[in-house]
Amino acid sequence: MLQEMMLKKKLDPQGYQDDDLEDEPLPKPKEGDTNGMPSMKDQNKDKVAVLAIAYHNMGVEQEFLKSFPAAILSYKKAVNFAEKNLGPEDGITQNLRNVYENARNELDMAMMKKTKKGTGKMGKKKKDG
Repeated sequence: MLQEMMLKKKLDPQGYQDDDLEDEPLPKPKEGDTNGMPSMKDQNKDKVAVLAIAYHNMGVEQEFLKSFPAAILSYKKAVNFAEKNLGPEDGITQNLRNVYENARNELDMAMMKKTKKGTGKMGKKKKDG
């Protein structure tokens, strides 16, 4: 479509500005005719999936920064959003749920190890004498 607009206006790609795209309305597809484009339902599903994945990516970055509780919350938001909008059986939802559960389990294990290390030495005192 961009190529058609450029040919119509006889513009070169380097001189084409984003503002020019707003001047012409997008062609409306006829009922039942998608012209090779995804349907509105598919487009909305893609947008929803992108937002769920964005929450997941935020969790990945927080995990990298060692902000584990924040990462867990972001992973959980991704799962909740995907379940609500894509459904619990969707492949993306299931993948996000697995990531969330694995991250939560790893954090729980790390917390248990940290607690064991801390309590082992705190309870014992040196005897003077």
